[in-house]
Amino acid sequence: MVEWKLLEGSTLAGKYVLQRFADSDERGGRYVAADPQGAPVMAHIVPADAPLADAVETSWELARSLPQKHLLTVVDAGRTVHLDVPVVYAATELPDDVLANVLPDRALTIEEARALLAAAVPALRHLHVQGVTHGNVSPTSIMAVGDTIKLTVNSLRRGGTPEADMSALAMALYEVLTRERDPRFPRLAELPSDVSSFIRRNFVAEAPASAAPARVDPPVVATAVRAAEHTAEPAPEAAAPDRHTRPLAANHAPPDTVVAPPLKIPKVVFGVAGAALLLIAYLFLHKPAPETTAPAVASPPPAVAAAPAAAPPAAHVPEEGRVWRLVLYTYSQPELAQKMVKQLRRRHNSWQPEVFNPEKGVYMVTLGGRMTKEDAQRFKSRVQGKGIPSDAFIRNYR
Repeated sequence: MVEWKLLEGSTLAGKYVLQRFADSDERGGRYVAADPQGAPVMAHIVPADAPLADAVETSWELARSLPQKHLLTVVDAGRTVHLDVPVVYAATELPDDVLANVLPDRALTIEEARALLAAAVPALRHLHVQGVTHGNVSPTSIMAVGDTIKLTVNSLRRGGTPEADMSALAMALYEVLTRERDPRFPRLAELPSDVSSFIRRNFVAEAPASAAPARVDPPVVATAVRAAEHTAEPAPEAAAPDRHTRPLAANHAPPDTVVAPPLKIPKVVFGVAGAALLLIAYLFLHKPAPETTAPAVASPPPAVAAAPAAAPPAAHVPEEGRVWRLVLYTYSQPELAQKMVKQLRRRHNSWQPEVFNPEKGVYMVTLGGRMTKEDAQRFKSRVQGKGIPSDAFIRNYR
């Protein structure tokens, strides 16, 4: 497991100062970073020997050759040796927020969901006509950059089926409106007819083996899609802004005083032809900012239709038998571990996040406290896919 936090403060490829670790998954780690001119970017790093390294590198190359305003812009990509480790890397524009971060607090409104479709459908169509598929449409791959909704670009590939992308978009649409990911769609009848029709027409239980034309423009959502296309330029979009594409001085070190930019609240953007489309980018960020000096909130999160995953009950197991823990992160500094625990408590206090210190100089962020092996496995299964890193693990610390 890569110790991503330990890379904070280092310089990637002699250009990008990794200021703050953001997150990680099977496609690598991501950091808020600064380019040589001090402009904020998102730095992406994948160990060169990782299973998906070549696929992710190909995806970034495709994104650079097929720019579109609702796809995250890749401003630089390549291979380098970082701290003696060969890596594949990229620098992209810095997102203001990720849709998956909003869902623990609330579902999207119908207007927000329609605005999401108005951005995602043209972006996917742009890829599909070039023989490229996205491959990972989900709340974790939908972002806000300023006033614009964008899809991530670390899973693009040639081949695949447009129908699979549209099916994933239908599933994501249901998830953001209900905060449930259930392919049986038990609450579909609660949604407006245009939204439920889009989900029924596009969702398939399994991706087809061969390419098939995706139903990307059903009549029920045509208004939203036409509104998005009306504002889109027919020609391919220009490359990244000059500040990203101009030649970089070989020995130009970024200023030491650069700090991570605060999240900004984008302006409200309206559609055309009389249909007011409130861009989801505004509402991604329209939620209370966490207090930086307040103590961790002890109360559980607000009740939702589907009960949040909670730590396993104590049951009738002797205390000495509950020695397994679910480990999310490992730090060498206790302050960093405590900071992460506070962030987790604000959103998932019922998961019982805490700092565990198994040995000198090792500070682990864990969930659920002391558990039996069976409870730990069940608990990990329940919270997997709800914001915890994909490389989280359980271990016996008897």
